[in-house]
Amino acid sequence: AKRTPSDGKLFDVTLAEDVVLVPTKAGTYTLGPVNFAYFDPKTGTYKTVSAPRTTVTITAPAAPQFNVTPAASQTPDPTSAAANAGTAAAAASSAASANPKPPATAPAFPAGIPRDPLPGATPANTPLSARTLTVGLLSPVLCLLAWWTALAIRRAQQTDPLRPRREARARLAATLKQLQSASASPSDSQPSALNAQLLLAWQHDTAVLWQLRHAAPPATALADAAWSALWLESDRALYGAKADLPPDWIARAEAALTAKRVPGFNPLRLFLPRNLFPFAALLLLALALPDPLRAAAPAADYAAGKFAAAEKSWRDTLAQHPTDWTAHHNLSLALAQQDKAGEAAAHAAAAFVQNPAHPAVRWHLAHASEKAGFAPAPLAPFLRPTARQTLAQFASPATWQRLLLAAAWLAALTVAALVARAYGHRSRLLAAAAFALLPLALLLAIAAALGWQSYGPAADASAVVAWRAGTLRSIPTEADTTQKTTSLAAGSVALVTKSFLGWQQLTFENGQTGWVRKDELVPLWK
Repeated sequence: AKRTPSDGKLFDVTLAEDVVLVPTKAGTYTLGPVNFAYFDPKTGTYKTVSAPRTTVTITAPAAPQFNVTPAASQTPDPTSAAANAGTAAAAASSAASANPKPPATAPAFPAGIPRDPLPGATPANTPLSARTLTVGLLSPVLCLLAWWTALAIRRAQQTDPLRPRREARARLAATLKQLQSASASPSDSQPSALNAQLLLAWQHDTAVLWQLRHAAPPATALADAAWSALWLESDRALYGAKADLPPDWIARAEAALTAKRVPGFNPLRLFLPRNLFPFAALLLLALALPDPLRAAAPAADYAAGKFAAAEKSWRDTLAQHPTDWTAHHNLSLALAQQDKAGEAAAHAAAAFVQNPAHPAVRWHLAHASEKAGFAPAPLAPFLRPTARQTLAQFASPATWQRLLLAAAWLAALTVAALVARAYGHRSRLLAAAAFALLPLALLLAIAAALGWQSYGPAADASAVVAWRAGTLRSIPTEADTTQKTTSLAAGSVALVTKSFLGWQQLTFENGQTGWVRKDELVPLWK
């Protein structure tokens, strides 16, 4: 779908959608008719426009034709056969001189098409002994039961209808202690701000304790006479002309609170279906759909030609694990199968920066870039690698960064050993190890720095690539037609600095910034 706003008009927009249909077999097909209902603001009525039914006839490709001359069936005469052979030889010689045959050539290799998706990269494990296997099988079951019980008890406590009343009762006891401390100090004729706040807290928790649903309940709403009198006296202290509480108010409030009991938590509530079944449902779902089956589902859809379903599955995977290079690679394959060349090239670039050492990833980056007509600028040199790119593609930029840190630590340790030797620690083994490891650390640091820097801005965690040509805007909106804009080329790599309501602000290597819609970008890392 393509949305084109009218110049100088805020709400006039033309929406066009192109649909490409590719026939797979010969035949006659009927398309349409297509009806579109819309509201006409000029007449104030709904109208319908129709596209007529269209018939399309698909013919099969013509098969190649070959001319075959049948051989004579009678027995040839030797004399005539010799004459015929001479005549045929002369004719062949004449035809050869008139129409020389072209030299034989080797057939060309077929053009590149998307390859098969890659499976998840999981290292193989060593088989376990029977005892270890038994303990390993029982341990997760016991841990699962313990974890399940803990979750059920926690949920039962959270869903216990008496929990708010118990908590309110505990807060009431604390409030009365604070009031007791405040009343021990001299006070004016009007209640202090602290006393008023404590009385309001007491009334709020009392309403919770007695399960009063009124926003401002009266004293008569309390079924107990002692509590009703306490509430009435607190109202007089808060809002009346005389703001003093009776001298025995706190003592009577504590006695009333002691008499008001709330049942404690019943552990058997964990066996209620609403507390026990939520985790059980998740467990059953996990058992019904283990990770290997979920991982194989999109690959099966891809093999069956259901590229849209495979695309959705791999998009869901990337939403949870954005650094899954296999999902990026496989999603690029599914997009390429649907002729979404630009987005396929962007996801191929993401898979490459996350795991450039895989040969299938390197091949598909070149293939997808060729189909899309662009390659991200920092990765373009990798399509025809020099010695530097050949070194860099052995590891991702994140790996090179960690190797650089390791080289720095190794160099520091070797220098520390040499310093210790200068201060009198004459260990020959330590000195030999230091002299041997220091050049290695320096070489590793140089290689790591070169490999990391070879990726340019694509090595930044906030890097994104624009998968189609678009518009870079000064502000994050399409409504303001007076703002300054510039074109954004497909394959542009930038860093995300801000996000706002589906828009992202990009910063480029030359310092240029601008806003573009988030759905036009593919993040390389997150």
